[in-house]
Amino acid sequence: GALGGGTMVTLLGRGFSGSNVECRFGSTVVGGDLAQSVTSTMVLCASPPGPSVGGVSVEVSLNDGTDYTNNDVQFMYSIPANVGGVVPSSGASGITGQIVTVVGSDFAHGAGLSCRFGANDIVSALYETSTRVICSAPSRDPGSIRVDVSNNGVDWSATGGRFVYDAAEGSWSLFPSRGP
Repeated sequence: GALGGGTMVTLLGRGFSGSNVECRFGSTVVGGDLAQSVTSTMVLCASPPGPSVGGVSVEVSLNDGTDYTNNDVQFMYSIPANVGGVVPSSGASGITGQIVTVVGSDFAHGAGLSCRFGANDIVSALYETSTRVICSAPSRDPGSIRVDVSNNGVDWSATGGRFVYDAAEGSWSLFPSRGP
């Protein structure tokens, strides 16, 4: 998750029932609106800002911090991806699968590596280097959209690139071809 915190972390287990849920990331405790029992097998917690890049143990309390689990489940803090641009910066609208290269920094190889086109179109990314990933652009109507990258599928780059969907060329006819 992001070193700055705010990643919604799903913790899976059993016996997660109670209204006084807290999560402890290393030595930092989050509770209140930032920790909630969703079901008896799932707790959601917002990660606090991390001390540094690397892993911390995450434990759950169901009684206001009196007792915590002792499972040493690790949460990894990382530097978020940064997008500098998209190459090519434009493509045809209405076509799925146009290959684009996103350039930037701090891209991490992993299962969650993905690109987001606009607010909702998320596709898996292919890792090339820490400064370059490849994505297949989804089909969209003409217009300019922002492209972001996530290393974990949850936290998105603070900086984004632009990709323009140009109106697709096609055959046109006019009827009638002349006026009165």
